[in-house]
Amino acid sequence: MPVQCITRSRELAFRALWKWEKGNMLLDPLLDGLLSSSELSPLDRALVTDLVNGSVKFKKRLDWILNLFLPKGVKSLNSQILSLLRLGSYQIIFSERIPDFAAVDQTVNLAKVHQGQRWANLVNGVLRNIIRDRENLPYPPLNKEDPLPHISIYYSHPEWMVKRWLKRFGLEETISLCEWNNQRPKISIRLNTLKFKGEELERELRAEGIKFERGRYLGAFYEIEKGNPLQIKAFSAGLFQVQDQSAGLAVLLLGPQAGEKIIDLCAAPGGKLCSIAQLTRGEAKIIGVDISGKRLLMVRQNCQRLGIGSVLLCRGDGRYVRIRSTVDRVLIDTPCSGLGALKKRADLRWKMTPQRIKKLAVLQRDLLQNGADLLKAGGFLVYSTCTIEPEENQLMVEDFLHRNRRFKLSRPSRAIPKNFIDRDGFVITYPHIHHIDGTFAAGLKKVG
Repeated sequence: MPVQCITRSRELAFRALWKWEKGNMLLDPLLDGLLSSSELSPLDRALVTDLVNGSVKFKKRLDWILNLFLPKGVKSLNSQILSLLRLGSYQIIFSERIPDFAAVDQTVNLAKVHQGQRWANLVNGVLRNIIRDRENLPYPPLNKEDPLPHISIYYSHPEWMVKRWLKRFGLEETISLCEWNNQRPKISIRLNTLKFKGEELERELRAEGIKFERGRYLGAFYEIEKGNPLQIKAFSAGLFQVQDQSAGLAVLLLGPQAGEKIIDLCAAPGGKLCSIAQLTRGEAKIIGVDISGKRLLMVRQNCQRLGIGSVLLCRGDGRYVRIRSTVDRVLIDTPCSGLGALKKRADLRWKMTPQRIKKLAVLQRDLLQNGADLLKAGGFLVYSTCTIEPEENQLMVEDFLHRNRRFKLSRPSRAIPKNFIDRDGFVITYPHIHHIDGTFAAGLKKVG
């Protein structure tokens, strides 16, 4: 790769990391905005994405390494130098594509441009020391009596998160889960079965030189290797929707039928809603609700692109929505901590806290209760999340059933693979076991 191209990529990666570090911004929209306004090639965009996501995911481990070579530690650095040192050290420790000399030279040059020669000298010294000692860095040992320090630092996860996983999963599974979260994500897509067959999508992907594999669990899904799926011609043509296989399980559990009235209380960005329309062949009355007008526009755009017309979209808070008549089925794909999808969201592990999970649980409880009130007798409700935390999943449903005696947990149909169904009848996926996003879904029948 030409050095000039790497330099442009490095500059943009630095800007993304610096803006993220100094402001309370979500990484994905920040990076998407910077990339969309750049003139980088697809290859360089992929490089920037890898550098930024990797530097953020491994922030804790990188800071621990940097502290070994900074007399006053990373807390003494301004946000620009800290971002540059993370970027440079990530390349040295993790990147096989970029030679050490290029990582040091270009990071030092960026430091000189943005902060002056004195700071450039510091960056140069720190990065060269890391290169010298990287094979002998004194990480905390993996002590089975107290594995928390090693796992949290080496695999770069918050201690509170690792602590709860150790309690639930044990040592080996916790390490496997952290390793999974740190991998580069593949992109999962769902075929638009309303308009196309699998052979047509596969032909279009091959024509664009995109490698793909069929989903291992659900027939309409594929995994592709591509930097930005929204730039694929087949996406614009409506051949597919970006969606993880795990998300398809909640819709299969819902079991929507033609002629039914169905409401999705948290519809944006529309993946599950569009899947409901596909499964019913456009012959169900579907109501999509979301509190965000901007995100509801995304649902509308997805419906139009996929050729879905049997949907009524309404802006509103799913906790308080009222409709004239009850519905046959309710989907509540609730806002959650997202801890089942850390592989795809590099900054989420640093944004989420136990306190936020408690606040989310209050929201989830209210959404679930209102969804139950909208359902007719004999109707069916699915509550789903993309987290693996019990207080948002099993415990939430158990509390609901205790308060709502007219509802019973319904065991999934044969449409759901057995390896996703636990002994209680919940549909659960674990990232480190099933190699898809971690999710939860419960089917609840209103019996009287």
